[in-house]
Amino acid sequence: MTVQHSALTGTDLHECKGASAASANTVRVADGAGGGAWQKISTNEINTSSIFAINERILQAQIVDVSTASTVYVPVPWNCTLTAIYTTLGTAITGADSTITVKDNGGNTAGSFVVAYSGSAAGDVDSTTFIVNNTFLQGQRISIETDGGSTTTATLGIVLVLTRTA
Repeated sequence: MTVQHSALTGTDLHECKGASAASANTVRVADGAGGGAWQKISTNEINTSSIFAINERILQAQIVDVSTASTVYVPVPWNCTLTAIYTTLGTAITGADSTITVKDNGGNTAGSFVVAYSGSAAGDVDSTTFIVNNTFLQGQRISIETDGGSTTTATLGIVLVLTRTA
């Protein structure tokens, strides 16, 4: 009687060919010609095209009152690149716009954007992306400043999007 591999279960299953002689922490890598070898692989050898944002990390912070000039410091727990910031306004602001400035650990501006007062409402979302002064080492900080330009007390929820680099 012939038994197909696809029908094997439980104790009839076996390890891949050569597993008993393979070194620890290695995987079987196909050679494209019907064979293969057991080897360690590096991250650049893994096809990650189907993995979404594998190194993306999120940090959250809050400015208690976007209408009062202040700075929030966010500690960075990994080596990373700051790619984007999203903010959510807690209530409508009046009088003028508030400008938000993001700085690196050395005080260099990474970018800024405006939280507009005209037509503002609770839940308004603003965002920007970064391309300069946006790399951080573990243990450094990101500074987020408001110029306090508006006149109504309003919280500003902050989400920082980072790509971990080590």
